[in-house]
Amino acid sequence: MKRGKAKLLTETDIKNCLRYIDDMENGERNRAMFEMMLNTALRIHSIQKLTIAQVYDDDFKPRDSFLLQPEQNKGHKKSLQVYINATLKKELIRYAKYLINVLPPNPTDYLFRSNKGGYLSKQQIIYTFRQIFDGVGLDKQYRCHSLRATTLTKLMDAGYPLPLIKEISGHSSISTLSIYYRSNPRNIIEALKVIG
Repeated sequence: MKRGKAKLLTETDIKNCLRYIDDMENGERNRAMFEMMLNTALRIHSIQKLTIAQVYDDDFKPRDSFLLQPEQNKGHKKSLQVYINATLKKELIRYAKYLINVLPPNPTDYLFRSNKGGYLSKQQIIYTFRQIFDGVGLDKQYRCHSLRATTLTKLMDAGYPLPLIKEISGHSSISTLSIYYRSNPRNIIEALKVIG
């Protein structure tokens, strides 16, 4: 059973993870999956059954955004517009070259395929990320959810309004975002400067 909040990744942790991924079997897929989760704050459930056509146009160029269908979103209640930032777009361009050259894809194929061609199970994704975190020496409190927590915490630390972060995260209410907030002494000091 999981205990405690998923730990946040530092910039050094992220760089180390990406270096480790580059040497893994299925490294291209795993790197694109890591960047997708980190740059969109999507959950495992949301990336599992993404299709190529959702994320890429007919010329295999990454879209600016894509629609996550209700069945791909937690609770299956609503769709979610997911925006692709410059970092993720660059990674998706790299991944498209791999897909086209190595795994001649069909637009209806899953974006992150298992070696058998279907979608990756939740357990396969968890196992892949556990390999990555173990490989760079991060303890068991680092898990897939660390990517989502890291992204949402960065947005909060940067001072973005909670309604905007809620729109990005797909949470049903702003109050549920509070679980992602981590007290940061640097932020406390900066906040106190405003007072006096």
